[in-house]
Amino acid sequence: MENIDKSSNSSIYTEEDELFEYILNQDENNINNFLSRQKFPIYNFKTKDGKSSNVLHIAAYKKNFNIVKTLIDYCKLNYPDNVDQFVNEENNKGICPIHYASFGGNIEIIKLLIENGADITKKTQKKLNIIHYSAQGNQPNSLMYFYLKFRENKEEKNKVKYKLILEKDGAGSTVLHWAVYSVAEDFLMYLINLDIFDSEQEKLNFINMPDKNGLTALHLCITSKSNRIALRLLQNGADTSLRDSNGRSPLDFAISKGQDEIRDTLEESQKCQLFRLKVPLKQIKKNYQNIICIFVFQIISLIIFIFSTLPVIFYKYEDNDYINILFYIFIFFFILFLIIYIILLIIDPGVKRSRSLEELQCLLKNKVDLTKYCYKCYVLKTKTSKHCIICNCCYDNFDHHCYWINKCVAKNNFVLFIIFLFVTSLYLVISLVLCIFGLININIFNSVDFNFSIFCQKHFLFKSLDSDEPCNSIYNNKFILHLILNILLTLIILLFLIPECFLLFLHIDVIVSNYREEKRNKRPTIRISTSPLLDENEENF
Repeated sequence: MENIDKSSNSSIYTEEDELFEYILNQDENNINNFLSRQKFPIYNFKTKDGKSSNVLHIAAYKKNFNIVKTLIDYCKLNYPDNVDQFVNEENNKGICPIHYASFGGNIEIIKLLIENGADITKKTQKKLNIIHYSAQGNQPNSLMYFYLKFRENKEEKNKVKYKLILEKDGAGSTVLHWAVYSVAEDFLMYLINLDIFDSEQEKLNFINMPDKNGLTALHLCITSKSNRIALRLLQNGADTSLRDSNGRSPLDFAISKGQDEIRDTLEESQKCQLFRLKVPLKQIKKNYQNIICIFVFQIISLIIFIFSTLPVIFYKYEDNDYINILFYIFIFFFILFLIIYIILLIIDPGVKRSRSLEELQCLLKNKVDLTKYCYKCYVLKTKTSKHCIICNCCYDNFDHHCYWINKCVAKNNFVLFIIFLFVTSLYLVISLVLCIFGLININIFNSVDFNFSIFCQKHFLFKSLDSDEPCNSIYNNKFILHLILNILLTLIILLFLIPECFLLFLHIDVIVSNYREEKRNKRPTIRISTSPLLDENEENF
């Protein structure tokens, strides 16, 4: 839609062209002056670009509410019998003003058109409805307005909501296909988090629904070259094994198109997603298995430590003050570890209050841009806040979701989490040192003068299950047992120590980087992407 060029021959430049030029330039004063001159049948004015759009098409596309209202009011006043024709006029592509209004996301214009008889069920020649156009424009405002409108009437909910939001176009493409093709990430997240699905399986069926060519939304990520969209779909259950009509899976499609980044993402999604510091690429539900696992490992390691490592250390280094001090430090850090860990399990990480649908209506009424709000909680997104797909809520100063505490690390527990990492790392290092001392001197269990039962009674006030008689065999089962237990304990400690140290150093690096960044006043900003208008020819995928 380009400005109209005035020809040197003034006879070609008509009154229709004049009005269209004013609308394209959004010149409200000249539009009012033009309409006040005489009575013009503006409902019959059409563009000469081959699309035959009327003045309301252009005004809705330009998202100017005042001009749209002026044109409708003028038609109502002078041509009341033609208002319905004017509002529901189709151009040569079958596009109505309500389609352009949905694409632009101007709720005021959408309301005005509906109040004046616009048919929201209208489709273009290629069977695209208003929700398809909202997806093209990455306009969650339009989507949520229609969604809330459908909810108002229960009959209309079943009759219209599923029909429009979940309907396919002439090429078998759903609204989700169009959102992916248009790189409309914000729209996509609002769409797949609507409560319009009767079950989780129905939602997965919608996400993995193919078009007439067998292409799913995940296939179209390769066409649109959007790795972020691919991540979003995978997190919400997109199936990487589905194939199109040519037998290509999304991974095959990515390889054939040379999309290496998306290919790497698809390959990574097929690997284990449990122990990831990054956001997982598959749906993972919250569970307490990791917490139970930690306590079980701690109990096992303590039992081994008390019954196998400590006897060796106390027997060999009973008079060594440094080893005794190291042991008491070990006890201190172990108790501190338990206390901090329990606090981390209890404390609120800093959840941002979620809004209700009623508050969402207020947001739309206040003309806010929903792309700046969370698609699930409807709270304002900031530079540091984020929605966790596992906890299903937003957090201030979000760092990451920690599987060991089964919750996120955010504003309220970030400092305590760093302290926890530091304490745990020290505790594990001391444990490893003591284990090494134990392994070095494990042969005391072959010693003639070492009685394990007497040692346990002396130091722990309970009797060992071992025999009361000292071992005098050069090679005995007890020595092998304790050797295996100490090796197992060392491996358990290393299993926890390596990732703990990695996390600690990683967070220290992040803290230092953030400090330097704040000092230089170069805070990163969130870039909200918007889709360009797809050509009105509505090419199939």
